[in-house]
Amino acid sequence: MAKRLSSLFSLSRDGDHHNHHQQTEATPATASSPQTAPHSPHKLHKSRFASSSQIDLNDGLPPLAPPPLLTESGSVRPPSSHRSGTDSRPTSRNSSAHSRDGSRSRPQTPNLLIPPGNTGSPGLPATSPVAKITKKKSWLPGKSDKHRFEDGPTSSKAWIAGIRDHMPYDLAPLSKGERVPDLWNDRGDTVIYLYPPSSGKGPCFRIDSALLADSSSLITLRRQSPTSPVDRNGDIPQIQTPFSALSMSSQQIRPPSQDSSSTYRTTNFSVPNIVTSFTEEKHVYLPLAFDADLSQPESEPQGDDFELVVLYRNFFAFLVGGALVSTHRQLSLFSIFMGISTILKRLGFSNSDGSTWGDVPYSSFSRYCDELRLADVRSSREKTIEAIVLGEHLKSWPLYNEGFCHAVGRLADLKSIKSPKYEMMSPITRNRLERAQIDLEQRLLVVRSKLEDFDFPSMFAGIANSQTATEAKLIRFKEWKAAFLDFRRFMLSYLRRRYGAWPPKASSKKNNFEESGLNRILLRELYKDLTDLYDILVDRSSFTTRTADMPPMDEDAETSDQNETIQHAIRRIESEYDRATPPVLPPVPFDTPLIPQFSNSFNRRHVLMSDKSAASNKKLKENEINEVLLGSYNRESINASTFIQDFFNYERQLGKGKTLEQVVDARCGQWLFVYAVLQALPMTVVDARDLKHTEGVEYFLCVAPRGGRPWLKEDQSVSRAWYNVSNGGGYVSLPADLIDHSVEGVYRRSHCWTEASKWTQQSPQHAVIDTFHRADTNGLLPRPASALVQSPSASPAQSPYASPLHSPLLRPISPPGSPGLRPSSRDRISVNLGLEATEAPPSVRSSSRPPPILNPNITFDAILGTTDEGAKGKGKKGKK
Repeated sequence: MAKRLSSLFSLSRDGDHHNHHQQTEATPATASSPQTAPHSPHKLHKSRFASSSQIDLNDGLPPLAPPPLLTESGSVRPPSSHRSGTDSRPTSRNSSAHSRDGSRSRPQTPNLLIPPGNTGSPGLPATSPVAKITKKKSWLPGKSDKHRFEDGPTSSKAWIAGIRDHMPYDLAPLSKGERVPDLWNDRGDTVIYLYPPSSGKGPCFRIDSALLADSSSLITLRRQSPTSPVDRNGDIPQIQTPFSALSMSSQQIRPPSQDSSSTYRTTNFSVPNIVTSFTEEKHVYLPLAFDADLSQPESEPQGDDFELVVLYRNFFAFLVGGALVSTHRQLSLFSIFMGISTILKRLGFSNSDGSTWGDVPYSSFSRYCDELRLADVRSSREKTIEAIVLGEHLKSWPLYNEGFCHAVGRLADLKSIKSPKYEMMSPITRNRLERAQIDLEQRLLVVRSKLEDFDFPSMFAGIANSQTATEAKLIRFKEWKAAFLDFRRFMLSYLRRRYGAWPPKASSKKNNFEESGLNRILLRELYKDLTDLYDILVDRSSFTTRTADMPPMDEDAETSDQNETIQHAIRRIESEYDRATPPVLPPVPFDTPLIPQFSNSFNRRHVLMSDKSAASNKKLKENEINEVLLGSYNRESINASTFIQDFFNYERQLGKGKTLEQVVDARCGQWLFVYAVLQALPMTVVDARDLKHTEGVEYFLCVAPRGGRPWLKEDQSVSRAWYNVSNGGGYVSLPADLIDHSVEGVYRRSHCWTEASKWTQQSPQHAVIDTFHRADTNGLLPRPASALVQSPSASPAQSPYASPLHSPLLRPISPPGSPGLRPSSRDRISVNLGLEATEAPPSVRSSSRPPPILNPNITFDAILGTTDEGAKGKGKKGKK
């Protein structure tokens, strides 16, 4: 008997782990990405076999025929002498054991952990996985990878997959039909045989039947299996449904007979007349279609049959959450998981709506993704393609979403390697990638036009350039523009000192960028600097009053409150800027700065001054400038960054010898510049939802897949919401992702909106909070919970798009029609498309299906009583 894996690799935490009364849960093999071969991923291995594009995993195939052994070039069942290339260079992984709380009835199996003698994880690279990606093209193979397998896989038939150190795996029990130690659970109720009873070989696996609950075929097979081993020399009675007619198709429960193997003799046995318990021990003989005759006691699988046995061994290890095994023809994790996906399809695994392969496969594969870091595709173009393909074939939305967002940012690079795996993506996905790249290019075109030279010509082209407007008589717009341009010069000078040039050049000694120009890291650093400044200068007590068409100030407007006049003028300029170029931008919730004034000065004499208007025209001393400016900051938000320190020095140097009015004009011009840059950035710096591996990535991750899961014709798990079309257009139901990926949805996830949500929750002024949540100008409104239509099967972990109710600022406090809502605010609660979120229309609410009522004591007569009465009534009416 082979030595148990648990005795080799398990870390004993205490002395009670052998106690049979305490059952531990299985942990998937912590491993790194697939091992690599000497040649470069850029020079793909040529194959003389069929291309991967010819593989149709959705075609109806003979039940339990050997799944295609997918190699790196997409070959189907190559000869045993063939060795395929590699997928990509390995990446790091987490070596910590994750809990199995999410699984249901997962049996006790040996855990594959790292020996205590190893310091660190063997799968981890030299640098941290979240470290800055170096200038070198990281997908090129390193010198350390070239001779990794000199004494490795060539000296053994199988080894543990996904870990860097070569660790042989003993396949003797599997070949001889003996117990496989790491897949044998003494408390399991299902015994699995891979060989026919006539071979005299015993079972290989013992698992819990709960792991098979998502497979209609395996449930049927288990139900018709005997409760004891079948005697190969005994007389086996016939049953109603022999093995040869068992269902192994995902479409049918009982598919046609298996004709693919002439050497396998079908086994028949009787089914008990009484209904047995689901937890009763069953001995399940899998009708595998071997090429050779394995019915003899001394026969062992060779060639394709050997690979088939290993693949089914990996399949049951996948369900249990154990270590996966590689061979010379199933070299990579990609090949192993693709083979497992074909078995899941053949055996009819599925959840209620077909969005996943079931709870057990979904949770198990999710843990493999975490342990093996399959979603960390930052360092490999090949792994990016693999993540999308595996996400589709394993029906894993998180992996698909991660791979898709990374692929959009470097789609040209992915195509340049001409990987055959790219053709394994579904046509829907390839079409989405092309459209997403066009969307990204349009966003970058807008950003480059504004930020490469910080040119905002529309900022002072409207009311600020007018000579007749009422605001022009009260506000010194020329001084605002001069301060705007002066702050622009300060920003360009600061950025050139920091990065060497603007836009930065990749060859500069002052940055580590791989490519010249504006990239994601650069723009996020710029966004961070300006959001820090925004938090310091913003007036958190003045929520925006802007509307779609902000009216001008009346000619007879009172000018007693200078701050109110300044705020109105700032908002008019901001409104014109937001609507000047497409797309129309939603207004920032708090869109005005703190105005420097004597009443907030740190100098007590300024506060107690009786005639402040007269003092505002006097030049301030150096200490007075500092005291006035300190009173116009949100001091709790000040951090010691280089940019903030430079700004403070710049502002004080600018205020020397100036009056308070000139200091106020400078603050307004600086604020408008900050506003212009902050409004230009969210469409590129706000990453798509639910991405885990983003640090150190220069390409943009802002475009997410739209339309739900591509493996479903109609993804019913995507939440929907009802909207009232303006001007009496009726009601319309829209997918939540359509709104979530809109301009308003993206801006709601940006800094100014998320921080505004926190400030309103902390504000003691209930009116401000109520207005903020109810009346979001030109943005997405908080919709009532009844307005959302979502599939019962959708869950935060599996649903491709989170409901807008989970987004910041979208949690409703009161219905939109509350008495406290002002008419002007109600007019502003709409999307730019002319849609107003509302509850479901009365016709839909009245015709909606009532919720089911669980009554375990109800009888069939009670259930059919209404139907029978209706049928009788119809019959009498027909006779008349």
